[in-house]
Amino acid sequence: IVIYPGVKKSNYIPKKKIIFFCGKLNHSKGYDIFVKATKKLKKIKKFSDWKIISAGTESRRVIPIENHINELGQISNKKVYNIYKKAMISIAPSSWEEPLGRLPIESAAHGSIAITSNKGGLPETNLNGFILKNNSSNELFQLLIKLLSNRNKLHSLSRKIYKNFHFSNERFLKSIS
Repeated sequence: IVIYPGVKKSNYIPKKKIIFFCGKLNHSKGYDIFVKATKKLKKIKKFSDWKIISAGTESRRVIPIENHINELGQISNKKVYNIYKKAMISIAPSSWEEPLGRLPIESAAHGSIAITSNKGGLPETNLNGFILKNNSSNELFQLLIKLLSNRNKLHSLSRKIYKNFHFSNERFLKSIS
């Protein structure tokens, strides 16, 4: 069996209009894809009130800073979890073979809808979210438009993801006992 790192499930709270990226702010992690897609999204009036937040750094940064993103820099895991609790959507469009899909695990523990690439360990942990087939900014943009256009479905999916979360510490401790 595969033993994933467990995450403590938080108490569910209603989600806010937040789209979140957490990780290195580089091409390997897909930050460029995230930036381009959300920049196009914010230009559409009915989605302009959505907050776009990122957490992470990059010492050799080449992706320009964009005004539409609230870049928090390096923050504690506790602060990251507090954002997951509020965020409707969390995005990890990595272009490299991620060894572990941590973002989908942490997102689900807090009821945030994960959108990931199909690279490495991301698909195996993104059980109820969305997986980008081509991992392009246009594909991500189109998916965001589709999701954000149906607020009731978005909230319903968030609750479903939270309810179906099964990457808990307790579950994995039982499997090795």
